[in-house]
Formats: sequence, structure tokens, C-alpha cells
Amino acid sequence: MVNPVQSKIALLLPNLDGGGAGIFVIGLANQLAMDGFSVDLVLVGYDNASVRMLDGRIRIINLNSRGALLALIPLVRYLKQARPTALIATSVHVNVVAIIASLTLRNSVRVYVRETTTPSKDDQFKKKHIKAKILSVLRRWLYPLANKVIAPSHGVADDLSNYLNIPRKNIAVIPNGLNFDLILEKAIGSIDHPFFLNQTDPVIIGVGRLSAEKDFKTLIHAFRQVLLQRPARLVILGEGALRDELEDLIRVLGVEGRVALPGVVDNPYKYMHRASVFVLSSLYEGFPNVLLEALAVGTHVVATDCQSGPREILAGGRYGALVSVGDVEAMSSAIIAALDDKSEKPALNALREHYGIGHVASNYAKALGMAEPVPSHN
Repeated sequence: MVNPVQSKIALLLPNLDGGGAGIFVIGLANQLAMDGFSVDLVLVGYDNASVRMLDGRIRIINLNSRGALLALIPLVRYLKQARPTALIATSVHVNVVAIIASLTLRNSVRVYVRETTTPSKDDQFKKKHIKAKILSVLRRWLYPLANKVIAPSHGVADDLSNYLNIPRKNIAVIPNGLNFDLILEKAIGSIDHPFFLNQTDPVIIGVGRLSAEKDFKTLIHAFRQVLLQRPARLVILGEGALRDELEDLIRVLGVEGRVALPGVVDNPYKYMHRASVFVLSSLYEGFPNVLLEALAVGTHVVATDCQSGPREILAGGRYGALVSVGDVEAMSSAIIAALDDKSEKPALNALREHYGIGHVASNYAKALGMAEPVPSHN
């Protein structure tokens, strides 16, 4: 084992765009820094939107590149100079570049790649895109050469093994984690949105990129079914390429006054906390952080039983309803049942035990072969 004070961990990301993967890596970096590790946050392209969330001890390295592939030479230069004990890359684009950089340096730097989604589903969904096809081939060739592939759920680990033929001994399952105290602190406060001002009707909420794999169309259709039985509101936080299509669907279904798409907000936790039900409608995932966040703020949840993550997070349905992917009727029924559910919400202690960022950082240190930090269940 390596002592934390003698260890430098580099975390490689495309940018700090505020997405789920980036938010988790920021939390992991902060916790590792608190635990005594020297931490570099290496960004393909600099984005200061989330810099204020970083611990002051973390060094930010900007590779100043327009894309992951163009970051290869700057990344090799950084690795030569900084010589981190380990490099943890996140997202398939930077994962493959990180492995190539390590090979260029004759594996003098240990490289660990985090797979954030279910590869077989991702390839199937994006098979028409040439860039996605190239990335799929590179992922298949290069992932086995990493020191270890880190999967956020057992479902992703199974897919990596079965689809990419990566030996299970080369895969570590480490779920994403949260700083529960910070999220609960941020969840308190008022919301300047008409659906939450003088709130009379329950609000249903979805959060995520407005893209096809999040399948917000099914959620909107399910919400229309809910309205046949009771008044309610629907808020979908996020931005993306499908905004126009979703707005058209809202108009066609005649629910304009009942559905809002506010875009990206600085603090989604306040919205989730004030909502009556959170719905994850995705076609596939890897580990939906937002589902765990909704549980953390005490909101009832409904999720599709997609690959991968929801079934594991919800403990097979103990912490929230699981419905079939794309099933409008099942989703609307589950939403209504959740609205009627007056039972106690999941105990935070059970979630903290497994998903507290201190515990998760400890597991990362162990997977990297470093001295294990003292777990702190935050």
C-alpha cells in the first residue's frame, strides 16, 4: 500500500459541464484531498462553471484542447512532468486517450478508467454515428489494457465482461457516492418558479439531459395519463437537443400549462426536495446519480428497470417503484401510487452506509492499491 502523503492522484475529465459524471468526480476529488492525497484535476477543456465547488487544495490542470484526441500530446506531457501515482479517467473519449498515453509512456503510469454507462446499450443506441462506432472499437481494444476498469454498478460490470470480454478480475465495482450533508444543506430554500409558489398541486420532476436515451417522451405521456385522474404539475430540469421535440409533444398533448422545461438550474436539489415524486424514465444508464440524489433529499421515486443501476440503487424496489422501460401505463400507475404513498421514506443511514462519499473514496483508494483513508459517512 502507498501512503496518502506520498501519493498523487490525477482525475481526468473532458470538462466541468455540471453533468452527473462531473459532479461525482468533483465530490471524489474533494474527498481524496480531505483524506490527505495530492489531487490534480486534469481537464481536456477548461470550464470554470464548477470550479467554485472544488477544494482549494486541488490543482487544476487545463490541457487546453478542443477534443479528447487532441489532448493526447498535452496529456503525455503532463504525465511525464507530474508523474502521478495513478490516473483515473472518466468518459469513454478520455478513457481511450488515457490508455494510449499510458502505452506511449510504456505503462509508467497506472491508468484506471471509469465506465459511466452500459457499453452494449450505448453502442446499440448510437450505432448510426461514425464517431460512436470508432469509439466502440477503441473501447473494445483498449479497455483490457487498463490497470483496472471501474464500473459503478454490477450491471455495468456484467456488461463489460460479457460484451467487451474484460476478465472480471480486471473490473472493480465501486458505486458513485454523494456528500449527503452538502446535498441536504442545498435542498433547503425557496424556489422562484410558479409551480412551487403557493403550491397546491403536487409536482412530479425529472432531471437529465434532454436526449433520446433519457426518454422524457414516455414521462410526458405518463404524466398526461396521471392528469386524467388528478391535477398535478411536471417539471423536467435539463437542456439538450430534444427540447423542440419535447415542447412539440407537450403542445400536441395539450398539457402546456402543466409542464415546464426550465433548463439547467444551479441547484436542482431544491426542486427535487419540493417535488412529490421524482421519475427516472431512462432507456439505459450506468449509475443514475440523480436517482440517488432524489432519495437523499427524501423524495418518493419511480424509475425504469433499465440497464444498469436503478434496480441496485432501489434495492430491487424496496426504496422506490421499478417499471418496464417505455411502459406509459405502468409509469403513470406507479406515479399515482407514489403520490398516494404516505409511508416513511428510506432511512438515510442505510444510503449513507453504502453511498457516502467518504466510504466510496475509501474503496477507490483500495482499488488503486493505496493506503485506505478513514471512511467518513457524509
